[in-house]
Amino acid sequence: MASIKESLKLNTWEGGFFGAMSGLTQNYLVPFALLLGAGNFMVSLVATLPGLLGSIVQLQAPAVLNIVRSARRYMVIFLTGNAISWFLLALLPFLADEAIVLNGFFILILIGTIFTFMLNPIWLSYMGELVPIRDRARYFGDRNAVASLATLVSILFAGGILSLFADVYGFALLFFLAAIMRILSMRCIAKSKDLPVAFPKGKLNLKKFIKDAPQNDFGRFVSLAVFLRVAAYISAPFFFVYQLNVLEFNYFLFTILQMAVVISSILSVRYWAKLADMKGNRLVLMYSSFIIAIIPFLWITTKAFPALFLFELLSGFGWSGFLLASSNYMLEASEQRTRTRFISYFNLFNQLAIVIGGLLGSALLALFGLFTVDAALPFLILFGVSGISRLAVAIIAKPKLRELRFVAVPIKQTGVRTYINVLPQRGPLFISLPSPKEVFKEKMRVNLDRGREFDDFMKQGRPKRVDRRMSTKEKDLMRERFIEKAAGRKIPKKPRGFKK
Repeated sequence: MASIKESLKLNTWEGGFFGAMSGLTQNYLVPFALLLGAGNFMVSLVATLPGLLGSIVQLQAPAVLNIVRSARRYMVIFLTGNAISWFLLALLPFLADEAIVLNGFFILILIGTIFTFMLNPIWLSYMGELVPIRDRARYFGDRNAVASLATLVSILFAGGILSLFADVYGFALLFFLAAIMRILSMRCIAKSKDLPVAFPKGKLNLKKFIKDAPQNDFGRFVSLAVFLRVAAYISAPFFFVYQLNVLEFNYFLFTILQMAVVISSILSVRYWAKLADMKGNRLVLMYSSFIIAIIPFLWITTKAFPALFLFELLSGFGWSGFLLASSNYMLEASEQRTRTRFISYFNLFNQLAIVIGGLLGSALLALFGLFTVDAALPFLILFGVSGISRLAVAIIAKPKLRELRFVAVPIKQTGVRTYINVLPQRGPLFISLPSPKEVFKEKMRVNLDRGREFDDFMKQGRPKRVDRRMSTKEKDLMRERFIEKAAGRKIPKKPRGFKK
C-alpha cells in the first residue's frame, strides 16, 4: 500500500487525468447536442438536468459507503462505472440510428453524471483526511494547476480532432479517449492509501440543514454558491450557442476561446492559492465573485474575437479562484463526522441552482426573442440580466461570510507593533514585537509559523514551541478550553488561572 506522500503524488496524477477527461468532453457536450439538432430548451437540459439528478442520488453516498466499507474501493467502483458510460457513448453513433442518437446521448450523460456525483462527496472527504491542513491551499493549488494544464492540452487536441472530423464520429473519438482517461484515474486511486472516511449514521436531515444554514458558516457559504450559480447559469449554457449559432465561429475558434479559460486558470491558480494562505479563503471568494460578475457585461460590448479571448482569460481567472477557495472553505467549515453529508447537501443545492438558472435562462431567451428579429440581441439582454444578478449576489454575500483560518493582521501602535493571529471562534492571539525593522521581519516569520502549528492543534496536540513557553498550569488550562469548546459549553470570558 502506498504511503501518504506517494498517495498525494498519485492523486495529483489523478487530477491530470481528470483534467484531460474534462477537456475532451465538458465543452463539447453542447456542440454535440447542437450537431444532433437540439434546440435551446434541449441545450439547457443537457447542461443542467444530469447534474440535478446526480446530486439527488449522491445523497445516498454515505449509505453506499457504509456497505462498501472502504473509501478507496468505493471510488474505484464509481470511476469504473463512469468510464463505461463514456465507452458506450463513444459506441452509440456506430450502433444506433441518427434518430435515436440524441436520446441515447442524453440518457448516457445522465448515467455518467450519476456515477460522477456519487464519487464527489466521498472523494472530497477522503482528500480532507489525506492532505494535511497546513498544506491544503498549496496542494490543491498544485493539483489544480496540473489538472488545468492537462485540460488545456486536451482541449487543443479535441479542437484539432473536430476540425478534421466535424461530424458525430469526431465526437465519438473524444468520448472514447475520455473513457481511457477515466480508467487511468481509477488506477491512481486504486494504488493510493486507503484512509477511513467518517460519515454520519441515521436518516438524512435536510430540513434541519436548511433551517440552520443562516446560523453556521457552511450554510452561509452554500447560500453564496447557490445564488451565484443561479445567476451564472442564466447565461452560461448559452455562451456556447451564441458563439456557434450567432457569431458562427468554427470549431477551431470555439476551441481557442475554451483554451483561454484554461490558460488563465493555469497561470492564476498559484496566485489564488498563495493569497488564500496569506489572507484566507473568504477574501478569495469575494474577489473572485466580483470578477465573475463583470464577465457577462463585457460580452455585451463587442463581437470581436480578440476581445472575447481576453474576456475568457478574465473568466478563467475568476472561476479558478472561486473553485479553489470553495473546496478549501468547505473543508474548513465542516467537521469530519458531518463533512460527507454536508458536501452532499452542497452538491444537491448547487445542481438545483444550475437547473433553475438554465431553465430560467432558456425561458428568458425565448421571451426576449419575441420582441426582436435580431438573432444576437436576445443573448445580449440575457447576458446583462445574468451580470446584474451575479453582482447583486456578490454584494449581498460579502458581509455574511467569515474567515475560518489563521490570518495575519498587522496593527500599528506607538513604539511597538502588535501582530495578531485570529482563530475564529477561539479568539485572537497577541504577540508584541519590538519596532526595529529587522527584528520585526524575523518575528513576523516566526509568528506565521506558529499560526500553522496552531492550525494542526486539534489533530496533533500542543505544538512543541508553544509547549515549551507555557507553564504546566497554562497547558492544562489551554487543553481544558479546547475541550470545553468541543463539548459545546460556553467558555468564560475570564478563564481561571490566567494572571492579569
